[in-house]
Amino acid sequence: MSSARPDVSLIRAHIEIINKLAEPVTGQGKLVIACFGEDPDQTHPSTGKPGCPLPPTVVHAEIGDVETTVQLICNLGTAEHRNIYMPLAVFRPDLPGGKKGYEKDIVALLGIVADFDDADAARWAERLPVPPSCVLETSAGRFQAFFLFDKPEPIDVVKPIASLLKPLLDATMALRIARMSGASAAR
Repeated sequence: MSSARPDVSLIRAHIEIINKLAEPVTGQGKLVIACFGEDPDQTHPSTGKPGCPLPPTVVHAEIGDVETTVQLICNLGTAEHRNIYMPLAVFRPDLPGGKKGYEKDIVALLGIVADFDDADAARWAERLPVPPSCVLETSAGRFQAFFLFDKPEPIDVVKPIASLLKPLLDATMALRIARMSGASAAR
């Protein structure tokens, strides 16, 4: 059993970008970080197959507080069998602690993510109509392409565009969930 060490410089760079994008809505909401996973050595209670879901961990961070956010992610990054996600969204300021939020809780979106997690994932660049802002290899041969906005946008503006893009890309379009760079799951 090995433990992956979070790459603090990659995490900080990622968090700095998110905070810069969210800056215009400072004081109007907060950022959410979620940690999900499953233990491959345990049996799923419903299916009887390997891979028992682990309880999720959700923390919140204030826009502009880069150092605290980096520390929260680094702490989560030491947990075994988990992946860390940070939505490209700002959530309402009164979202209860420990809650990940839903679409109705979004104050603004900072971007969208195309998730290439299929047999043809390696061809992600050919499948995109325009180049993404950045791409993250989430696991061997699987990718997320990030499209970051110039300014925070309301969900009612973004959602129809994401819905139109989804069938063109043949990929999952995520309004809320995106993997964290530099915070690979410890195995």
